[in-house]
Amino acid sequence: MTTTVTILPVRTTAEHKQATAHLRALMDAADADERADEIAAQAQLIEAYERAHFPIPTPDAITAIAFRMEQEGLDRLALAKVLQVERGRVSELLSGKRQFTVAMLRALHRQWHIPAEALLAGAVVRRRRAVKAR
Repeated sequence: MTTTVTILPVRTTAEHKQATAHLRALMDAADADERADEIAAQAQLIEAYERAHFPIPTPDAITAIAFRMEQEGLDRLALAKVLQVERGRVSELLSGKRQFTVAMLRALHRQWHIPAEALLAGAVVRRRRAVKAR
C-alpha cells in the first residue's frame, strides 16, 4: 500500500510551531517505523528553518579553549605546555592582552582537538617571525 504525504516548507513562526507539533505526533504514533521517511523529511524542513532563524554562533578562540579546559579538567599549566609558553603568558592570552599565533592555534587543534573554526572565529592571529641564523 502506498501512501501519499504532502510536505510543505516551514517559512513562518506559526508554520514552525505546527510542523514541530506534527513531527512530535508522527514520532509518537504507533506506526512511526513505517512513516520514517515522512518523519525525516519533516525534521529536515524544521532544521532548515531553525538554522536560518536561530543560528548558533561559533565561539571565539578564548571561549572554545576555556570550554575544552573545563570539559577535560585541564589547568593553565596544561595550556602553557600545549602552547609552549610560560604560565604568565597564558593569562595574557586568555585575557585578550596578547594574540595567539598560528602555531599556537594549530597546536590546540591537533592536541586538544578544538575545531579550527572555533579557534579562528573572530581571531586576529599573528605569525611567529622566523629568526635568521647569522
